[in-house]
Amino acid sequence: VAAPKAKAGKKRKLSPNLLTREKLLFNMEQWRWMPGDLGQFYVWVNIPEFMVRVVKDTREIYNARVVVGRPSTPTPGFSDRMEYLIFHPFWNVPDSIKSNELQPSLASGDYSVLNKQNLRVSFRGRDIEPGAVDWGRVDMRKYHIYQPPGAGNALGLVKFLFPNTHDVYLHDTPSKRLFHSQVRAFSHGCIRVQNPLKIAEMLLVEDQGWTAQRVARTVEQGARDNKVDLHSKFPVHLTYFTVWVEDDGRVHSFSDIYDHEHRVAYALAGKSHLIRREPDPPIAQAKPPQRPAAASRKADDWEGS
Repeated sequence: VAAPKAKAGKKRKLSPNLLTREKLLFNMEQWRWMPGDLGQFYVWVNIPEFMVRVVKDTREIYNARVVVGRPSTPTPGFSDRMEYLIFHPFWNVPDSIKSNELQPSLASGDYSVLNKQNLRVSFRGRDIEPGAVDWGRVDMRKYHIYQPPGAGNALGLVKFLFPNTHDVYLHDTPSKRLFHSQVRAFSHGCIRVQNPLKIAEMLLVEDQGWTAQRVARTVEQGARDNKVDLHSKFPVHLTYFTVWVEDDGRVHSFSDIYDHEHRVAYALAGKSHLIRREPDPPIAQAKPPQRPAAASRKADDWEGS
């Protein structure tokens, strides 16, 4: 179930009791959307909790902090299957970042952002010089902008792929400081994992009997775009539960960072027409740049696409 990008209409002023009831109803509805069988071994990301868990035979065997999408670029909720891992991956800059954040700077003649982030420009399979393009007139979708593997690569040492229409995945990050934040909604939609090599180890131990030493050697060898297919295709669940109950009965409540509770409450009440729906902004050809905003952005802001 993809996370909607709609904004609710006018919010109702809810009393604490009503809010609790609606929160419970919302989370019950989330469970209704989940697969009946979660799998014997699976990866579970709970978006508003900013946590990822590895679960085996209904028992949590590992958890770590994650960074998820901003409210303006939310991480969607859905279930899929993990198909492969890539060690030392390339980062292919998505169209949204190319058009909305890179193109204004390039169109103004400022190429410093490419140098700072070690970004390369390719057209029809060949690297080209950025200065050879009139960036104020071109369709950015026709140009491949990428970041080779290395110490500053936005995806870090490993990414986890479960191919989906949202182009969302889990990955490492070279910047760990955001994991210390209480609210960790900073990405463009992908999920940055605090200790991804531990998760890679658990997946490969379960799937192919790899040892931790073999995972470490694979990383140390430094082969670029080293793809490792998973035989078992483990389930991955990206969920949006705002209430979590521990085995001992303790209840944890999390903020509704994307305002989904109100949307579902309207839908359950038969008032989905009150939800204001906003279409995805089109990726258009460049407009005359107002300012070279992208050049001042930090790599942290782009990691995770």
